[in-house]
Amino acid sequence: MQVGALLKQLDGNYRIGNSDYLILEACEYVESFLHFHPKAEIILNIDNDHLDYFKNLDNIKSAFKKYVKLLPDDGLLVINADDKNSTRT
Repeated sequence: MQVGALLKQLDGNYRIGNSDYLILEACEYVESFLHFHPKAEIILNIDNDHLDYFKNLDNIKSAFKKYVKLLPDDGLLVINADDKNSTRT
């Protein structure tokens, strides 16, 4: 597991386990998450973030559309249905 921030519970930002799976928090900044090859994605929300790069919400949504297209045909996509930007992307 890897996350983008330091967590007190992990005493860092990653934990090495004994599993066939890797869970990571993929940041959309500069579209860096497009360099992964996910088998599953969980999108919690899409919001005005990193506007120094994206400039507007439409560009952020476009990046997330590209991210979803990275999933293989048998991939798993979980979206927060309470977030209107996630469900409309």
